[in-house]
Order: sequence, then C-alpha cells, then structure tokens
Amino acid sequence: MQTENPGTPFQTTKNDISKIKETAAEAAHDLKERAATHMEKAKDEFGTLAKDAQAEGKREIENAKVKFADIVSCAKNYVSERPIVAVGAALAIGFLLGNCRSHSSKL
Repeated sequence: MQTENPGTPFQTTKNDISKIKETAAEAAHDLKERAATHMEKAKDEFGTLAKDAQAEGKREIENAKVKFADIVSCAKNYVSERPIVAVGAALAIGFLLGNCRSHSSKL
C-alpha cells in the first residue's frame, strides 16, 4: 500500500493557484497597456476630426457670408433700378402682414 504525503497535493494546488494569479496579473497588465494604446489612438483621431470639422465649418461660414453679401448686393441693385416697384412690394407685404396680425388677434 502506498502512502501519500498530505502536503504534496496541497502544495501542487497552491502552486497552480499561484501560476493562475500570475497569468491573470499579466493578462490584466497587457489589457491595460492595450487599452491605453487604443485610447491614445482614439484621442489623436478625435483631435484630427475636430480640427477638420472646425476648418470645414469656417469654410462654410465664409461661403455663407459671400452668398449673403451677394444677395444684399442684388437687392440693393434691384431697389435702385426699380424704386417704385420696391416701395409697392413693401407696401403690399406690410398690408398682408398687418392683415394677418389683425385676424390672428381676433381669434
């Protein structure tokens, strides 16, 4: 009959648990490093996207300013070329707005 040393299986289990702890710690450390790397890449990409969006926004604002200035210029030219028509249109619009306002206040 063979007798087993009661300390041997316990020590083996203890060693196995220690190895598992080491492996888990290494995996956690590796995961932390990878997460930090990915976070840094995402931060850089977000910064690039934000700068691109800002530049695009500035271009669109400049385009809108140019278009608005063009519309104002066209309106000034139209009024200076046809002052009677412009005054008549302004009177008609004023009459319509006043009429709509008086009808809405009666409701």
